[in-house]
Amino acid sequence: MKHSANRRIVSSKTFVVMLALVLALGCAVGGTIAWLTKTTGTVTNTFTYGNIDITLTENTGDTYKIIPGQNIDKDPKVTVVGGSEACWLFVKVEEKDWPTFTDGSNRKVSYAIDTANWTLVPGETNVYYHEVDAATALAGTTFNVLKDNKVFVSDTLTKGEIENLTNPTLSFTAYAIQKEGTGDAAAAWAKIGA
Repeated sequence: MKHSANRRIVSSKTFVVMLALVLALGCAVGGTIAWLTKTTGTVTNTFTYGNIDITLTENTGDTYKIIPGQNIDKDPKVTVVGGSEACWLFVKVEEKDWPTFTDGSNRKVSYAIDTANWTLVPGETNVYYHEVDAATALAGTTFNVLKDNKVFVSDTLTKGEIENLTNPTLSFTAYAIQKEGTGDAAAAWAKIGA
């Protein structure tokens, strides 16, 4: 029995030594083998943001006198500032206590929207839009709101009618929203929620 136990110890020692030699030989041979490798350059993505910048200006003032037969200079303008993104541009026109006197089918105190620049938003009565493409937005441009930059006053307006006016007002508000992903003008206006 003693002999067989000794033999197992020798066999175990021999096995461990052989294993150590195989591992050492494997590491030596493996260390001398050249592997084919390649690393690419780094691709860095930088994200910036777009912007839409607009202004609404008027050079003719904000207080006017209504005089029969005398048109009133009124020049509200909406500007898409250069460097902006393609957008839907809107202008909302609001009347308060605006004169409704007519001489036949025409209002005696009236204005018209500059239809060369603006189109009525479908389903709205006082909101107009202009589709501004990328090149125009990038360069920046200005759009007149009123036709001929005037409020027209009929010469048939009477003193009695004028005396019944309670300080009428005409207000303009401009809005813009990115064109990309907003749909048509009506859908874009709905997204503004004004």
